[in-house]
Amino acid sequence: MTIEQIQDLIANAVKVLLGRGTRKTQLYTKPCTKRVAALCMPYGYQPPKFHQFDGKDNPKQHVAHATMLAQTIT
Repeated sequence: MTIEQIQDLIANAVKVLLGRGTRKTQLYTKPCTKRVAALCMPYGYQPPKFHQFDGKDNPKQHVAHATMLAQTIT
């Protein structure tokens, strides 16, 4: 086996492991169903401003606030 063949084998193995070879991988999936993702928002719609939990505050209060925001938009 030549050095070039070994390099090609390694390169192909790395591509497959990274999902760039012949094998397809799905690295990201939406957190909602296809039906929800396909919905059209009305003209002028502005999504609510959710804050990411920073781990310092009370998690129960964070979830309660996010739930309250979600209920106001439905």
